[in-house]
Amino acid sequence: MSIVYKIGFDELVQSMSFFLDFPEVEDEIEYLVAKSAAEATLAEVTAHAKKKPVDVLSEYLCNDPKANKLKLVVRIAGGSIERLKRIVEAMYNGASINDISKNEVIRKRIASFLINPNNETMFIPRFIRGGFKLPYDWMEYLKDERFLFVLYRDSVGPKYAARMGFQFEQEIREKISELDYVCEKGKVEIVGNKEVDIVVPQIKDPVLLVMVSYSLTTSSLQSSKANEQRQMYNMVQERNRSRLHQGKKVFFVNVVDG
Repeated sequence: MSIVYKIGFDELVQSMSFFLDFPEVEDEIEYLVAKSAAEATLAEVTAHAKKKPVDVLSEYLCNDPKANKLKLVVRIAGGSIERLKRIVEAMYNGASINDISKNEVIRKRIASFLINPNNETMFIPRFIRGGFKLPYDWMEYLKDERFLFVLYRDSVGPKYAARMGFQFEQEIREKISELDYVCEKGKVEIVGNKEVDIVVPQIKDPVLLVMVSYSLTTSSLQSSKANEQRQMYNMVQERNRSRLHQGKKVFFVNVVDG
């Protein structure tokens, strides 16, 4: 007769960590943020002393295919990039913010709008205009690499969460492999053909389903994720209670961090 040892609550707490520790991911994201901040830093203002502010900003927003610099400028102004998208679409009949980098006419108009929204001829409510006005010393903000570093770090949260989640999943896969089990990833029928991160041993005949998630989201979004996982768990439980599957249970494990 084998005896299974069940750990107590205090021992469980002692074995826990509040945060995952993946130094390689931390280094990767920090390098990305530092590199992006350095590339986005405006050259010394003295180099632009003879240029009009609109021209300086227009040149700054050039060669910005992913609109990363534009997003920084909009954040400094205190505006919303989603709202600016709608403004650009209205100005140029469906144009996108990615066109700003490529089209000098659009770029200069947007630069002028950000420096002095009241000069824009298209009707935009004053309240919305006020949310896009850059401070008078906006060039100084763009010269401050440390300030840009902080802005970029705040913006890469989703990328950081995705990398941490991927690394987390890989760690679990390695542990499963060390136990001489195989696993797959894919849509599983018994949970409504939803994508399952880790299926042991195979999708067509699962014994263990593992869902892995890492998030930096708000509590409301985490609740939505938890509800989805609960639904999957209930499907597995319903399947296990069926007479057709007695003697062959499927186990569901939900691994969450963040």
